[in-house]
Amino acid sequence: MSASPERRSWFGTQAAKRKRLPWLAISGALIALLALAAVLIKREPVYQGKPVSFWIAGLAAHDARNQEVLADMGSSAVPYVVRALKSEEGGVIKSIELGWHRLWIRLPGPLQRLLPNPTLRTGIDRRDLIYVLRAMGPAAEPAVPVLAQELKDSDSNYRIAVVRALGQVGRNKPGRTVPILVGSLADAAGNVRGAAAYALGEFKENARLAIPQLLHNLRDPDGEARWTAAFALGELGPLARGTVPALTESLNDTNPVARAYAGFALWKITGETNQTIATLVEILKGNDAAARLPATGLLSRMGPTARTALPVLRETLKDDDQLVRAFAARAIWRTEQSADIALPVFLEALKSDQRYGRGRVVGFIGELGSAAATAVPALVEALRDEDNSIRAEAAHALGEIKSESADVSAALRKALSDDFPGVRKSAADALRKISASSRAE
Repeated sequence: MSASPERRSWFGTQAAKRKRLPWLAISGALIALLALAAVLIKREPVYQGKPVSFWIAGLAAHDARNQEVLADMGSSAVPYVVRALKSEEGGVIKSIELGWHRLWIRLPGPLQRLLPNPTLRTGIDRRDLIYVLRAMGPAAEPAVPVLAQELKDSDSNYRIAVVRALGQVGRNKPGRTVPILVGSLADAAGNVRGAAAYALGEFKENARLAIPQLLHNLRDPDGEARWTAAFALGELGPLARGTVPALTESLNDTNPVARAYAGFALWKITGETNQTIATLVEILKGNDAAARLPATGLLSRMGPTARTALPVLRETLKDDDQLVRAFAARAIWRTEQSADIALPVFLEALKSDQRYGRGRVVGFIGELGSAAATAVPALVEALRDEDNSIRAEAAHALGEIKSESADVSAALRKALSDDFPGVRKSAADALRKISASSRAE
């Protein structure tokens, strides 16, 4: 016998209704969860139509563009980068559903924001996340406590990355950051002690708390820890006057780089040049190319006060190492403003296959300003370099030269569409400088 009409409902019989209720409850919960996920994902900061999690996921491919975009997003991306950093213990964020991740990153932005993102299931190296925070600088200051915890990691190379990040992220909060870095001066690894000393040097007089440990590290068994301790003491200037006897003793260090930085520190602290220049000149005449490079760099920083080193610097222009020659040319320029000597050396070094060397030399050309006008074609060519940092440096250099050439304007406008935010920013800044210079004439 069939059920009476009274016992029927829009859903069917009471028995059928009872069977359907669990499924209705599950479906409702799923819908609610999906709606909540969509709301949460929509709250993510967006860059070029893509949520921050898209750019974090892209770090798995070790694509420098993703790092630069995240750094450009600044403080809004910090919580997401920190969350990714903390999401997996053991060095990398493990990929469980890599196939879904590859599909997800190709979806349009609106679809990504509606679907669960798999960012925390991709193989992201934690150091890439640390590099992002470092590039953000003070915008990532809320991450300082997290970075301090990361210093407990067993990987010394990872700790170096963390120390360097702290130096940039916490530079506007020395009272909070300097004590953390001072703790790393006693790290078990010499290269971490060195990285901490170098980071402290960038805090200058705000790092006075570090003086006792830096003084101790001048006798460190690790050469890098010794030269970076000397560097940091020099950056403290007269505040480190009490370390002059120890630094003077370091002029006899077996490591020529440590000798170079000890000599430079003595000049920074006392203002006396003779001992410093004698030390740096001796290193330039030596056979250690790795020491000659910093020696020429330190003479650059001394500017016209290093005039007595000019004969040796000119001899160094014949060095076998192209980068040493470029650094010597820069020191000559800073000492006597001789672009005729420096610029040909820089242009020759631009042909180097060494990426780091090309990047530094492009920056050196920019320092010459309008005196480097003949370098404009080479810089326009550098705007097409495969390395984004070199493209950014080339744009900056063109802005310093302020050439009003139509070729320069066209190249810089094209750079405004570069994939990398840093290149776009440098190009925009350069165009503004050129325009302002044109109006002022």
